[in-house]
Parts: sequence; C-alpha cells; structure tokens
Amino acid sequence: MIDLSAAWNGRIFSEELPEAELDVQAELALLAPGAPNRRVFISSSEERVIRVAMGSLDGPWARYGGFVPAGVGTIIIDPLVWARHLVGLAEICLNKGINLVSDERRTSPGLSGHPFFCEAFGVRPDAIILGRGWANGEDFYGFIARPSRLTEPLPCSQEAHFSSASRTIAYLRQRGLEMAREKGRLIEEFVESRRIPARGAGMLWLLEVPDPYRIAARLASKGFAITISEGSLVLAPTLDLPEDSLIRGLRLLSS
Repeated sequence: MIDLSAAWNGRIFSEELPEAELDVQAELALLAPGAPNRRVFISSSEERVIRVAMGSLDGPWARYGGFVPAGVGTIIIDPLVWARHLVGLAEICLNKGINLVSDERRTSPGLSGHPFFCEAFGVRPDAIILGRGWANGEDFYGFIARPSRLTEPLPCSQEAHFSSASRTIAYLRQRGLEMAREKGRLIEEFVESRRIPARGAGMLWLLEVPDPYRIAARLASKGFAITISEGSLVLAPTLDLPEDSLIRGLRLLSS
C-alpha cells in the first residue's frame, strides 16, 4: 500500500538514511526564517515544548479564527489552513504588535520546497512550533523564536542530540528540498488543471473534494492510502516517493 499522506503523520522519507553528526539545535537556528539569530528549544515531550512556548511569549494566546480578539498578545495559526492568507495576517500582527506563531507540527519539513511551511508564502513568523516530521516520525518537538519577542530566555533543551533529526536535516540540505520542489510542481499542476478547490503548497495539500470517503475507498482498492482531515483529503507523500508512483496516484485521484 502506497501512503499518499505519510508525511502528514510525520514520515517524510521511507528509505534508510545514512548517519549524520549534526548539532540539531544549531542547525534549526540556521534554517529558520530570520536566521541565524533565532533561539531554539527541543524536546521529546510535546507537552514540555508547548509549556515552554506559552511561557516565553506575551499572552494571552489565541488560535486565530478570522478575527483578532482584543487584548491578545500571541496568535497561533495552522499555516496550511491559512495558506496564502498568511501574508495579510502577518501584516496585521506586525501593525498591532502581536506575536505570530506558526504551528507546524503537522506540516512536515521540506514538503513546501522550504524547510518551514510558512516560508512558501514569504512569511517570517515570530515563532514556530515543530513536530515529529523533523525526526521522521519519532517523538521530537521544538520551539523556535525571535529573541526580541521572548519575555524570558529559553531553557536548555532536554536532549542535546537527536540522531533521526540529524539525518532529516542532512537529507533536506543534500537533496530533499530539491526533490520536494520538483514533485511539488507536478502536484500543483495537477491541482490547477483539475480545478480542485485546495489549500497548500509544494507536496502538501488539503483537497476539498465532494465525498472524500468514497474517493479514499476507491484509492485503497487500487493500493493507495490517503488520510482525511476535517472533510478534506490530505495529499502529503514522502519526499522520496518514486515519481511514477506519485503520477499513478494523481491519475487515480483525477479519475
């Protein structure tokens, strides 16, 4: 079974990658939008990362839902949901002095052709929350912030090194991002040519199609798995999915 949504669940590559000796915290600081002076906290505990994030930026926090509540200090958004509208929201936050946090726990690294999904729309948020995709599905979470926005210094990370995250970062630097751009162009052409209502960039899209469960069942009968999230099909294949397999999956979707 070929999983067309594997990266949505944190699995961004299927092949076995060679070992890489990298300082994950330092590498993330260099890769982040606004580098190299970003501050980074990483942990295997999602709860710990969220607690550190919420304790390090002005509150109260609010998840953005189309309007900015009065008195809010920090807004957290899902960049895939807001996609191209991120630019306007970033301008509002800048004008109002509100922190903008991009929650990228589900938007795995590299899929947009950039290390971080918000970069596909030219947005540099004040902070980013990372998820398991950075360690290819293992428990790995992170918080990256603009130093000037922190109300207090970030604590030392609980773990100094994550081997899976090291391999992922090395993979992205060597060829992963270029592969994502090439396959992303195929997917974008497919979405545009079929006029499918969709939100996304590169290799990560929410396809707003009628009767997604029927389509998912049809794909499964042909050997392709696809995830449904909030009534949309999630197209998020691994970076190393062979191009012919991707094309076959897209053809089945179009039929």
